[in-house]
Formats: sequence, structure tokens, C-alpha cells
Amino acid sequence: MSPASAIHRSSNPFPPATIEGFLGPDLAPQAGENADALLNDIAARVLPYPFGNGHPRFYAWVNPPSTPIGIFGDAIAAAMNPSCAGGNHAAIYVEHQVLNWVKDIIGFPREAGGLLVSGGSMATLNALTVARYVKAGFDVRNEGMVGALQPLTVYVTSEGHSAIQKAIEMLGIGKRYLRMVPIDAQRRMVVSDLVRMIAEDRAAGMRPIAVVANAGSASTGVIDNMARGYLVPCRWRLRGTGDSLGTISAAIGGTGAGRQRRARSTQMDVCSGRNRTGAVKGCRGNAAGIQPRSGLSAFGNCTDRC
Repeated sequence: MSPASAIHRSSNPFPPATIEGFLGPDLAPQAGENADALLNDIAARVLPYPFGNGHPRFYAWVNPPSTPIGIFGDAIAAAMNPSCAGGNHAAIYVEHQVLNWVKDIIGFPREAGGLLVSGGSMATLNALTVARYVKAGFDVRNEGMVGALQPLTVYVTSEGHSAIQKAIEMLGIGKRYLRMVPIDAQRRMVVSDLVRMIAEDRAAGMRPIAVVANAGSASTGVIDNMARGYLVPCRWRLRGTGDSLGTISAAIGGTGAGRQRRARSTQMDVCSGRNRTGAVKGCRGNAAGIQPRSGLSAFGNCTDRC
């Protein structure tokens, strides 16, 4: 099969001989390659073997296909190659405009913080880092985790993305304190069990800092009730269970937040206790035509909500 015809298949396994060409014992090239030869090599050994997510039979899977406008956007970004660490140039304001749009879509105030990052894993790490800073009960940025007076706990279900556990381990909280909340027949978080677990952990001397609810999980697209109505954290406050921070994991459903908000006049607020802080992380904007190598973390203090 020629490369030209193979490229239209949804999946074309990488040939063992070609794998050897990439992973064999050859040392790094000692001289550069001319552009024509390099592009011909890419056409022969790379383009015929895509992941397959551009094929119609990949429809509704978590990895979206590229879009023409997304390809142009990547090309423009690569051509300009900006650094957004500072300066007075266009990319700075484009980034802030996108963040403001997202904050408006999910119902966060303009003064809320936000970051565009490389993907959902980094967005998860950022969101849980904010949770640790805000809710740890001590100056974790200055003291480090050795200053913790009590174990910190985070709550998630089996539908939570694997990036959550990785972030907990990287932040020094420890996998032992990642609490698995039971799910119902629709694979949604059982709120009554969550409230009970938070109360039990507090009674045992632990400090809950985050609940990670799904707004479209990566595996099944499930939307937890607390992410659907955004009312549960207020209920925690009324029940006197304290001021936990809520995090919405919007791997798939984040792009639908604007539609839901306009249709139902709801907002993605995760508010609880005295310092009602919410964080939303999202990745893979399938429904928005966003390239898959993208992620976002948004952080807001919902003091005027609930």
C-alpha cells in the first residue's frame, strides 16, 4: 500500500522496520538535513501513520480531530513564536482576551485568575496547587509540606482522570489521602457519601481541601450532580461541614458550560464555607474545534454567590 493511500485509513500500524529506524542504535546526526529530504522523509515515514483521530469513525472519542482553523492557528503561533512572560505585544492581549471569554462562559468574575497551559494534566496540577495554597491552613509556599499540621485530603470518584492522582503525588499530599467517593448507577458521585466522608475525615483530624467533580469525564463523559447544578457546596455550608474548595474537571463538558448557562441561567460556581473559592480545569475542546494540545485553569473567589 502506498503512503498516499495509507494516509486515508483510520488506523495504520507503524511497521516494525520503521520503528527500528527511529529507535535503533544510530547516533544523533552529525550534520543537518536539507529541507526537501527532510520533508520527503516525513511524507514516507510519518504522515502515513496518524493516530487516526481525524477519521469519522473516531467520532465522539475523547481525542478530537484537528480542524482547518486550528491548523492555521498553530501555524500562526509557531510563526510569531511569542513569549508571554511579559512585554507589550499582541500575544499578551490575545491570551487575556481568551481567558476573559472563558471566565464569562463559566460564570467567573473578570478579576478571577486563569492560565492557558499545555493540556488537562497541567491544568489539573494548577487547579489543585491553588487548592493547596488556599486551603492548607498554613503558609505552604513558605514552609513547604513539612509545615502541615494535619493531613490534607482530596475527594474524587473512579471516573476522575489519572492526572488527579499524579498531581496529588507531585504536590506532596500523598495518594493515601486521595479519597475515592462511591458512584451511583450513572457513575456520578454520590453526594451523601461525599458529605459523610468529609465529616469523618474532619473528625479524624484531617483537613479536606478539594473535591474534584466531573463535568464530562474523559472515560465516559459523566457529569456529577454537583457539577451539573453547582448547589451542593452551598449545602455543605448549611450543614456546617466547613469551607472546602471545589474543583470542576471539565475534560469534555467544559465547552458546553456557556450553552447550559444561557439555557438555564446557571453558573459554574463551586462555593463553600467562608472563603468560597472555585477552580475549573478543562482540556480537549472537542465541541469547540480546539486543538487537543490545549488546557486551561481558571480560579475564582465566589464570595458573592450562594
